[in-house]
Amino acid sequence: MQIIQSNNNITPKLPNNHRKIILVLIIFIILAIIVISSLLIFNKTIFEKVSGNKTEAFISEVDSFILKNTKVKETPEQVENTYKIIRDPNASNQSKYDGLVNLSFLFSTQYSLTQDPKYREFSKKVIEGYAKKNFPSLYHTNNFNIPCADPVCGQEFTSEIKEIFKLINESGMSEAYKNTISSNLKVAGHMPDSEVEEIEIVYWVIYEDLIFASDPIASEAAEFLKNYAKSKYNIDLDLASRSL
Repeated sequence: MQIIQSNNNITPKLPNNHRKIILVLIIFIILAIIVISSLLIFNKTIFEKVSGNKTEAFISEVDSFILKNTKVKETPEQVENTYKIIRDPNASNQSKYDGLVNLSFLFSTQYSLTQDPKYREFSKKVIEGYAKKNFPSLYHTNNFNIPCADPVCGQEFTSEIKEIFKLINESGMSEAYKNTISSNLKVAGHMPDSEVEEIEIVYWVIYEDLIFASDPIASEAAEFLKNYAKSKYNIDLDLASRSL
């Protein structure tokens, strides 16, 4: 008996036109991959360039403001360190955002020393604005909040605050001590009444400094402040009750 075995190794040949179509498809797919990869690389390069340009424009604006409005002749080291972090392409978004928060804090410190609204306004518009636009997932307005401490956003000094200034200047405290207390009083004196919690914090610092100065006129100023805080804001500056 003759057994005929099927030959499974025989592969049917494709017509020539079918092979041409497959070859064209393969070439098309390869070209598509090359084009898409090129576009992705190009877009990434453009994005990094645009992002870098925005970062440099931001740094230039901040630096110009600092050199123009402060007494420094060159950029402070703390600020330069922040610039390095913001520029670093390998730095995390969190690190860059934290750097912007620290930069805003430096402006807040300068604002507290001068009560000049331009520091508060610049930090709000430029630094906070940059953080909000570039790091929306990390941004929170409380990270950049600078309590009002100038007559533009707050209030003018009341007659009582002016009287406390007068007593501080007439006291026998050292000039450095007077300047420190007066600076804090300027901050609290300009704060709007709506920020009573912040006012209370500063009043406590001033009150304790005046009490511990061991100067009769400074003690008089402390008592004047204590009565004023109670009558205007219902703030009780009582060392005995605070220590309980």
